[in-house]
Amino acid sequence: DKEVINDISAPIKFKITESTDYFFSPATKRIVLTPVADPDTPLKDRFASGSVGAASLTVFCDNPAAHDALTLGREFYFDITPARN
Repeated sequence: DKEVINDISAPIKFKITESTDYFFSPATKRIVLTPVADPDTPLKDRFASGSVGAASLTVFCDNPAAHDALTLGREFYFDITPARN
């Protein structure tokens, strides 16, 4: 079990909506993830309840071994839990 600090913990479901390869750096891929509503998460625990397309998360992956897992349309959960200082 993970410890929840200040009673805040929010799993967010993201979908890869963009994937860009760079010719100048073949090992680097730009991945854009957009949050999507997850009907399996109770409404009180959701990061967003309705229109969730207003935000995105952009990451740059320079690990070619991970590129096969980071494909367009694939969905992932991200857990937002406060970090300890």
